[in-house]
Amino acid sequence: MGQRATNSYRMARAVTRVLMNSKDIEAVHEFAEISGVTPFGRFLRRNVADPETCDLLRLRPELCEPQIDLLTLSELPQDTLGGVYGRHMLRHELMDQTAPMREFDNADVGYVMRRYRQTHDVWHCLLALGVEGHDEVLLAAFCWGQLRLPVAGVIASLGSIKHLVFEARWQAIRHSLFQSYSMGHSCRPLLPAHWETMWNDPIDVVRQRYGVSPVAQY
Repeated sequence: MGQRATNSYRMARAVTRVLMNSKDIEAVHEFAEISGVTPFGRFLRRNVADPETCDLLRLRPELCEPQIDLLTLSELPQDTLGGVYGRHMLRHELMDQTAPMREFDNADVGYVMRRYRQTHDVWHCLLALGVEGHDEVLLAAFCWGQLRLPVAGVIASLGSIKHLVFEARWQAIRHSLFQSYSMGHSCRPLLPAHWETMWNDPIDVVRQRYGVSPVAQY
């Protein structure tokens, strides 16, 4: 079996596992890693001259323990990015975001993929989304608009059936889903952001800086 066929089989298996258990994070990560090489590579090519992206690749910050202290962040003022993020992480018992990843031929692609995973919950905070199934669907719609990640497309489409239709979240279907997608499509790229330098900034200022706002909740 060739590599392409092997990857297709692994992705199909991962999607099946997620459909059976939407909390199977290992399967989500497997699908994301295999399918993400092309879109993350495309992002790097499009932003090769972007100063923020160049700085990110040069500095390679890691948003994980022990580089950050969630308790210290949670004690920052309530309206700051760091304060909101720290309390979000502790409230939902979200600890280290560094699940093992496979090696990539392109080290830059591997890094931005890891960075995307590490900063996932910063994006949650910027959009004022929780961690329930419908929240993840809305964030996936945003990510699809922002990066065209296959894993985001799968979660946004199939997850909408389970967490929006079956849970009768009709207003979210009519309004929040499109709002999330269109905002992801039109806002400034979030992936190159060096969030660690913005912890003390008011979160509304950070939102304005990147062109995002809280997603309407119904």
